[in-house]
Amino acid sequence: MRTQFGEQLRYQEVVAVGPGSLPVHRDDVKLHIRQATDVTWEDSLIDNQIREATAAVEQDSHRCLVMQTIQTYIDRFPLLSRNQAGLDLYPTNNIEIRRCPVFSVDSITYTDYNGAVQTWSLSTYAQYNTADEPCQIRYKWGGMWPIARLQEKSICITTHNGYLVPFTASGSTLTLNGYTPVNGDKWRVSNSGGTVPTGLSLMTDYYVINASGQTCQLSTTAGGAAVTLSSAGTGYNFLGEINPLAFQAILLRVGMEYVDREGAEYNRCKDGYWSKINGLKYEGP
Repeated sequence: MRTQFGEQLRYQEVVAVGPGSLPVHRDDVKLHIRQATDVTWEDSLIDNQIREATAAVEQDSHRCLVMQTIQTYIDRFPLLSRNQAGLDLYPTNNIEIRRCPVFSVDSITYTDYNGAVQTWSLSTYAQYNTADEPCQIRYKWGGMWPIARLQEKSICITTHNGYLVPFTASGSTLTLNGYTPVNGDKWRVSNSGGTVPTGLSLMTDYYVINASGQTCQLSTTAGGAAVTLSSAGTGYNFLGEINPLAFQAILLRVGMEYVDREGAEYNRCKDGYWSKINGLKYEGP
């Protein structure tokens, strides 16, 4: 439950489709914790610590790092905001999508008075800017929210959220995970734990061309010729660039967990050990 513009709306966020990759490759983490990348016996431990660190950073920062599908549920549409004369203000109370960054708003569905699920047309009725933090969805001038049944999770807003879209390269074609490419979309590429495919460069704008399903090619100009790729790259390759603060936060979190994995304090470790022994030992006659 949180207060917004003087009213209380219960927001519940659910990850409908999770990320297709970790945001940081273990080789980058190994460099941070000063472990040789060819030492592999702790790889599963490090991967688990990256997962834990990613979850902690996302929870603490309220952000999504790798592209995922989020469903935000509210029990009703926001009430109208009014000025002192009692006239409706514009914009009226908005729906906020607090999990940042929002890449796209995909749909708003609601349960109507008769109990049927309806889809509210975003293109017809809504306006929003995904660059805003938080992204605020409002209805267009002269419109209004539809009438929804007053019940738990009556309204569902589906969005794509995140900085990074994992991809693999085969020839000059990219196959994306978690995002359906659209011709003309502009991206930069990034990498963790290796190198981007030969033919692509960091800190360079590319445009999606020849999009088909989950595949596409990239061009240096909108609608131009496809960039020729001569290797698939190594490590994790992404469309998009992660916030550098998030990248460093993950490294620091894993570093703390790795160094302190058995407890830096003797008494804490000892107490934990004896709690296990006391639960195991036989107390019978």
